[in-house]
Amino acid sequence: MHVVSIKNAIPENVIQVGFVRVDAQQEAERLMFLDRNTGGLLFHCSTGTGIIDRFVPLSYTVDPVLMVVMLDDDAQYSGKIFDLVQATTVDLATFNPADPFPEPGA
Repeated sequence: MHVVSIKNAIPENVIQVGFVRVDAQQEAERLMFLDRNTGGLLFHCSTGTGIIDRFVPLSYTVDPVLMVVMLDDDAQYSGKIFDLVQATTVDLATFNPADPFPEPGA
């Protein structure tokens, strides 16, 4: 009888997606990702632990067209906008966010 461990299995298909990691400022309580070209909201979430990891469509790895907006709920601080953010291409089947990954364009 043969026993196959999933850790030894090699995926046949590569599933590429974009990945964005944001280290939110301590004052930030909410985070929004916007498409710079359309103004469309991709997602909106609370910052929680301060590190936000999100998968985005592969098209956001080609051109830097993401805007990241950080806000605080009590309006004591000015919002922060990070413009021209580009996602990193990762393989969804094998990606481990704990491993270091290359910066866009590297």
